[in-house]
Amino acid sequence: MALKVTSFSDIAGQITAKSHDADKVTVGSVCLPTGGLKSIRKTIPNDFPKWRNACDANVKFMVDLILKEAMGASASSIDKSADQWQNFWQDASDAHSKTASLAGGSISFIKSPNLVKYLLFSQSGRFAVTHAIKVEPVRNFVCEA
Repeated sequence: MALKVTSFSDIAGQITAKSHDADKVTVGSVCLPTGGLKSIRKTIPNDFPKWRNACDANVKFMVDLILKEAMGASASSIDKSADQWQNFWQDASDAHSKTASLAGGSISFIKSPNLVKYLLFSQSGRFAVTHAIKVEPVRNFVCEA
């Protein structure tokens, strides 16, 4: 019987060309055993705050829970203050404009913010799943969407 793993990811930060006092965009991913999700969720209070409203005690609670329960965890971040950020934003905008004109309309999946989201979610999720497989070797690994 194959061990089933569920991956959760969340993003923090604004995906815009400007920093707006948020110089990083970060995605965190956690892999948990699917069979244990109900009991893990029951340990999280119903009124648990969003990350932006969390205090140090809330963050400590969640980090301790992840360390105890997670099979794999990862975070990926992009520094928006780097010169490459502005270069990417301009290049991606140019590529989107050219592609959209060829396609005859907007192609939202290749807009700059979406490219950043796809990159960070895939990178963080990939590292978390790889970590989970390394920690608990899985013989029959299947990804389900």
